[in-house]
Amino acid sequence: GDGYSIYIPKKGYRYEKDYDDGTIEDKWEYTKRDDVSVEVITYKHTDAELAQKMFLRENDDYIFEDLMGYPLCGMEADGDALWFNLHEANGNTYIVSWEYPKNASERIRAELSEIAKTFKTE
Repeated sequence: GDGYSIYIPKKGYRYEKDYDDGTIEDKWEYTKRDDVSVEVITYKHTDAELAQKMFLRENDDYIFEDLMGYPLCGMEADGDALWFNLHEANGNTYIVSWEYPKNASERIRAELSEIAKTFKTE
């Protein structure tokens, strides 16, 4: 990636890259379900507070719960979940997010969380 590394299993995920309004989006969709994914968004030359506001605005169909002052999980009305965390490095902010539907298995939920934990800035 652009200033970071993340471990994504070779099997079971397909990669997509997109540039949107000055942000770089790297996305890995789970090949068995198109409603399960891991995404890294790079907000260049943006601090964490602004990046978080932009991310929340882009995902306004989710209701985010404020967990100890930091929104980590958003839920849609149908129960789909979107988790995220922030990382700052070299003047950029990276948001790692993972999304899954209400009926996703516990194994998939745990796998996505473990993938997100592998994220490191370079």
